Amino acid sequence: MIKKILFSIFMITSALYSFSLEPYQTQITSIVGNQAVVTDSPTVQIGSSGIIIHNYDSKHRTIIAKAVVTKKDAGNMYLKLYYYKDLNMDALPSYKIVPKVGDTVIFNYLYKRVLPIVPNESSFNSFKQRFPNLDVVHPDLFAYELAKDSNPAPKLSDFRKECNADDFGLLFFAVNDNGYFVDCTSFKVIAKMPFVVEGKKQSPFYTRIKNIKSKFFGLGSDEVKKFDDYYQKLLGLK
Repeated sequence: MIKKILFSIFMITSALYSFSLEPYQTQITSIVGNQAVVTDSPTVQIGSSGIIIHNYDSKHRTIIAKAVVTKKDAGNMYLKLYYYKDLNMDALPSYKIVPKVGDTVIFNYLYKRVLPIVPNESSFNSFKQRFPNLDVVHPDLFAYELAKDSNPAPKLSDFRKECNADDFGLLFFAVNDNGYFVDCTSFKVIAKMPFVVEGKKQSPFYTRIKNIKSKFFGLGSDEVKKFDDYYQKLLGLK
């Protein structure tokens, strides 16, 4: 087991271009327009998200915003800011408490809880074995919500809603024999790795909940017909 864990950590930090699951904490050094600036870290990728914490005093603090890395330049990371309120992704100018210099930023927030979107049980088990140090969210939780909504073809908004509902920060997609770690807030690919899938592929993804039916009976367009093609398009992969 220890060897598996060490191998998985090595795979994440080395083969995935210094991608890290560990939280990285820093402070805002400046505000440029509608973006915050922090010191760069090689373990934080463009597209990675974090939370911004404002300290009222020595005893009271609160999360006031989300942040996504949009650019790296000259030893700095530039962050786009968002409301920290469920699915509200409007920009921050009208927010009552705006981030300022000195506020704390924690990147890779909830990155150790991951929802794998894979096409069958064997690939689900393979993911768990390959990354035993992760807290894996079972796809049944997401499938249950989709079934309640008669939604067999999850959209970006559905994934974001599930990320917030079950408190996880990363998604993992197995597409065309590659694995993609995707940030829940930005929906950007922040790491890629080989991930070979064998066997029949289930739609819309591996789950023990069967027959997620569309509310649009008989139309046939509101479904995942080809697993790889659907998620390749959803993720904007080439």
